[in-house]
Amino acid sequence: MSDEQSGSREPNWGIGVALGMGFGVSLSIALDSWAYLAIGMGLMVAFAYAFATPQEPEDTEDPESPDSPAPGAR
Repeated sequence: MSDEQSGSREPNWGIGVALGMGFGVSLSIALDSWAYLAIGMGLMVAFAYAFATPQEPEDTEDPESPDSPAPGAR
């Protein structure tokens, strides 16, 4: 994946934390081992990027900017 493609999506950390830690705590309680919280943290990152939202393109051209060329100038 190129830099342009990887930077075009924003991870959704709210969903990632909710689902990842939910699975981690559930596994930890069900299997009686708190080490599964680490798996939940890994799942947290995976879910955050799986449910990523596209970033809106930034409008870098400001017509009022002093660096922009005058209208009609080349």
